[in-house]
Amino acid sequence: MDLKRTLHQSWKANAERPFLVEEDQRWTFDQVIRRAVALSRLIIASDRSETGHVGIILPNSEAFVTSFFGCLAADRAAVPVNCLLSPPEAGFILEHGRVKLVLTSSAFRPLIEAIRESGGPAIEAIYLDELAAVFGEEQVHAAVASADPDMLDSGESDPERTACLLYTSGTTDLAKGVILTHGNLVANCESMRQALDIYAEDAFLCVLPLFHSFGMTTTMLLSLVAGSRMVLMRRFHPTTAVDLIEREKVTALLMVAPMFALLMRAASSNPSRLSTVRIAISGGGPLSPALGEAFHKSMGFPVFQGYGLTEAAPVVAVNYPPNYPPASVGPCVPGVRAEIRDENDQPLAVGETGEICVAGENIMRGYYRNPEETAAALDGKGWLRTGDLGYLDDKGVLYVTGRKKDLIIFGGEKIYPQEVEHTLGTHPAIAEVAIVGITDPLRNEYPKAFLVLKEGASIEERELRHWCAERMAGFKVPREFEVLDALPKNTLGKVLKRELAKQSPG
Repeated sequence: MDLKRTLHQSWKANAERPFLVEEDQRWTFDQVIRRAVALSRLIIASDRSETGHVGIILPNSEAFVTSFFGCLAADRAAVPVNCLLSPPEAGFILEHGRVKLVLTSSAFRPLIEAIRESGGPAIEAIYLDELAAVFGEEQVHAAVASADPDMLDSGESDPERTACLLYTSGTTDLAKGVILTHGNLVANCESMRQALDIYAEDAFLCVLPLFHSFGMTTTMLLSLVAGSRMVLMRRFHPTTAVDLIEREKVTALLMVAPMFALLMRAASSNPSRLSTVRIAISGGGPLSPALGEAFHKSMGFPVFQGYGLTEAAPVVAVNYPPNYPPASVGPCVPGVRAEIRDENDQPLAVGETGEICVAGENIMRGYYRNPEETAAALDGKGWLRTGDLGYLDDKGVLYVTGRKKDLIIFGGEKIYPQEVEHTLGTHPAIAEVAIVGITDPLRNEYPKAFLVLKEGASIEERELRHWCAERMAGFKVPREFEVLDALPKNTLGKVLKRELAKQSPG
């Protein structure tokens, strides 16, 4: 099935059910889907591209959800753009993605004009808020009321058609456009629904950016498939999040680890305000054992780790329910397989560390206009080389040890940064840590630790070295320690290790 039919089925099954909450406004499935169908008429009339790729530059909002669904209803592929990008970065995505039409709001007019003035792509922008003001409330209401969701059941269903083009963060290279099909996204939503036992009665706190695959699939599309409710936040603020969880009786939290740390601090005086939460999943990066343990102890319910990547639409594995080792990311979700391979692309035995490779209906079709990177990532037999390192135990449970590019070879010994980060993260004075390989002419590279200390804490390097030596092999102990006020991160909370490496050239 494709997502256009999914929209239609969800409308027929859940028309009067609540779907979307944004601040004090509420929309049912019927209202949102009719708005999307009405918008699809404008998209079809305005899109002059040969690709059918339509850009979306909006924050988490009803407008984003309606725009994304409007693209599906118009048989177009959405190209969500991180609205925090600079004009050159956003311009690159629009030009590379061959986008001619962008759905946005007047808040981003300076960004659009800067892209045009810098010689970027010739794009037409529809400022949705201005358009609504021009037509007026009555005319907009009439257009929405006349929209017929039954049109979503027209034409042939094509799961192989491109549903969206998501550009990776570009933390190591130029951003790459990941082609995700309707079939990829529907398959991953069904996998998540089965793995987490999602029901129509569930309510998701939607704080992850919807222009990222993590937020897009696990909150917006999963809610659509399951008939669940989305509680939107434009920006994460821990106190506001606690208020919303309590007021809206949120049952599912899918966030990144730093958000869970802040939420724990905000709710620590009254954990009962989060009593409706039954699912808490951390993704987008590792969850330190220390944070997981502290959260469970303070809040009274556990946080489980998930693992995925944009190229897998994005969820691969999740450590849920609570019967898998907490250091793992659990088994693969239904419909997804994992295999560990060596540098020669050969399968490794149980317990051996190598590159994580995954297969399933959720795996991307490829990178847009990038055959070389596509060939490097996909093996031709449906397997995706993730670039992540890890191993499988004898029960098929997956453990992630780090990025292949992050692997540090020190004096011939392999050091997995995530392993060292987990250990250092248990130190009582350390709030955050990142381990980076620094080029060294004698030993190839050496591990350096960048630390953020807890408020009011101090640390002596000599004592820290001794502490590390008691808990890890000597070659794993960082050769340098540097304390920072904060670690550089992208919008999803991932540490930008390349930026840290630049600060310490070998």
